[in-house]
Amino acid sequence: SLPLQSWTLAYWPDGFIKWTGFATVAGPLSRGPLKLSADGARPAEGLAAQVHTTVSAVLVDTGTLKCTLPTSGDVLIGSLSVDGRVVARDGRLVCILQDGPDGGPADAPARAKYVGAVEKVTVEQSGPVRVVVRIEGRHRAQSGGRAWLPFVVRLYFYAGQDSVRVVHT
Repeated sequence: SLPLQSWTLAYWPDGFIKWTGFATVAGPLSRGPLKLSADGARPAEGLAAQVHTTVSAVLVDTGTLKCTLPTSGDVLIGSLSVDGRVVARDGRLVCILQDGPDGGPADAPARAKYVGAVEKVTVEQSGPVRVVVRIEGRHRAQSGGRAWLPFVVRLYFYAGQDSVRVVHT
């Protein structure tokens, strides 16, 4: 018996469910075929992804990985810890805008650096198998006030897993 999380993706006009998404965590020792059933069997306890929201950050804990996501500022991922050891911190989105094509060394085009500024953080799914966090913002110039290139980054966390799926649009 494996833990299962489900959510509705779309409805028919009459209100019935059209599409449903499912997530589970099946390790390398899981053998198939797997069968989806509504028999009420309970999965093993202790495997759960958790999310906590504060004013300044969203905290995700998969049991193996802990992640801090600031709700504002230029840091996208505050820290990532695996088994209690910090493996990354202060992750940012960076854009370099070049004004024209590359030329020779004497006539290199001007470049400007932009850093992703977090404007909104939304927890789209909160476990127990999968946590999805949506981060929205714009790239802001390090010098000057220009803001452009809106972005959406979704981070997918799974119970018991030490990896993060990142989708940037």
